[in-house]
Amino acid sequence: VLSTAVLPEMLRSCLFIGFFLAFVNAHVGSSWPEQPVAHYRAHRALTETEAPDIAMYQILLWSSIGIAASVFFGVLTMFNMDVGNDSLLYSKAKVD
Repeated sequence: VLSTAVLPEMLRSCLFIGFFLAFVNAHVGSSWPEQPVAHYRAHRALTETEAPDIAMYQILLWSSIGIAASVFFGVLTMFNMDVGNDSLLYSKAKVD
Protein backbone atom coordinates (compact mmCIF):
# COMPACT_ATOMS: atom_id res chain seq x y z
CA VAL A 1 0.00 0.00 0.00
CA LEU A 2 3.08 2.20 -0.02
CA SER A 3 3.67 4.24 -3.09
CA THR A 4 6.90 3.85 -5.02
CA ALA A 5 7.90 7.41 -4.11
CA VAL A 6 7.87 6.65 -0.38
CA LEU A 7 10.10 3.55 -0.57
CA PRO A 8 13.31 5.41 -1.52
CA GLU A 9 12.71 7.89 1.34
CA MET A 10 12.24 5.05 3.83
CA LEU A 11 15.31 3.25 2.52
CA ARG A 12 17.39 6.43 2.81
CA SER A 13 16.13 7.02 6.37
CA CYS A 14 16.90 3.43 7.40
CA LEU A 15 20.38 3.63 5.92
CA PHE A 16 21.06 6.92 7.69
CA ILE A 17 19.89 5.51 11.04
CA GLY A 18 21.96 2.36 10.47
CA PHE A 19 25.14 4.31 9.69
CA PHE A 20 24.54 6.60 12.66
CA LEU A 21 24.11 3.66 15.04
CA ALA A 22 27.23 1.98 13.64
CA PHE A 23 29.25 5.15 14.18
CA VAL A 24 27.98 5.54 17.74
CA ASN A 25 28.71 1.88 18.48
CA ALA A 26 32.26 2.18 17.17
CA HIS A 27 32.89 5.38 19.10
CA VAL A 28 31.47 4.15 22.40
CA GLY A 29 33.01 0.69 22.02
CA SER A 30 36.51 2.08 21.58
CA SER A 31 36.33 4.16 24.76
CA TRP A 32 34.44 1.65 26.93
CA PRO A 33 36.38 0.85 30.15
CA GLU A 34 37.44 -2.68 31.03
CA GLN A 35 36.21 -2.41 34.63
CA PRO A 36 33.12 -0.66 35.94
CA VAL A 37 33.79 3.04 36.42
CA ALA A 38 31.94 3.24 39.73
CA HIS A 39 33.51 0.10 41.20
CA TYR A 40 34.91 1.85 44.27
CA ARG A 41 31.75 3.97 44.73
CA ALA A 42 29.46 0.95 44.66
CA HIS A 43 31.46 -0.69 47.42
CA ARG A 44 31.43 2.52 49.44
CA ALA A 45 27.68 3.02 48.94
CA LEU A 46 26.97 -0.44 50.31
CA THR A 47 28.90 0.06 53.54
CA GLU A 48 26.97 0.16 56.77
CA THR A 49 25.90 3.56 58.05
CA GLU A 50 26.05 4.43 61.70
CA ALA A 51 23.06 3.35 63.80
CA PRO A 52 22.56 6.67 65.64
CA ASP A 53 22.05 8.47 62.33
CA ILE A 54 19.38 6.01 61.24
CA ALA A 55 17.70 6.08 64.65
CA MET A 56 17.60 9.89 64.74
CA TYR A 57 16.25 9.99 61.19
CA GLN A 58 13.45 7.55 62.06
CA ILE A 59 12.58 9.43 65.25
CA LEU A 60 12.37 12.77 63.46
CA LEU A 61 10.48 11.33 60.49
CA TRP A 62 7.74 9.59 62.44
CA SER A 63 7.44 12.36 65.03
CA SER A 64 6.98 14.91 62.26
CA ILE A 65 4.38 12.76 60.52
CA GLY A 66 2.52 12.23 63.81
CA ILE A 67 2.52 15.92 64.71
CA ALA A 68 1.43 16.94 61.20
CA ALA A 69 -1.41 14.39 61.27
CA SER A 70 -2.51 15.58 64.73
CA VAL A 71 -2.54 19.22 63.64
CA PHE A 72 -4.38 18.39 60.42
CA PHE A 73 -7.12 16.39 62.14
CA GLY A 74 -7.36 18.94 64.97
CA VAL A 75 -7.96 21.77 62.51
CA LEU A 76 -10.40 19.59 60.58
CA THR A 77 -12.33 18.88 63.80
CA MET A 78 -12.44 22.58 64.71
CA PHE A 79 -13.84 23.51 61.30
CA ASN A 80 -16.53 20.79 61.49
CA MET A 81 -17.61 21.78 65.00
CA ASP A 82 -21.23 22.79 65.57
CA VAL A 83 -21.44 26.55 66.16
CA GLY A 84 -24.90 26.50 67.78
CA ASN A 85 -25.55 27.21 71.46
CA ASP A 86 -24.72 24.38 73.83
CA SER A 87 -27.85 23.21 75.63
CA LEU A 88 -26.02 22.38 78.87
CA LEU A 89 -24.08 25.63 78.94
CA TYR A 90 -27.17 27.84 78.47
CA SER A 91 -29.68 25.77 80.46
CA LYS A 92 -32.22 27.41 82.77
CA ALA A 93 -31.84 24.82 85.51
CA LYS A 94 -31.55 26.03 89.08
CA VAL A 95 -28.32 24.87 90.70
CA ASP A 96 -28.13 24.63 94.56
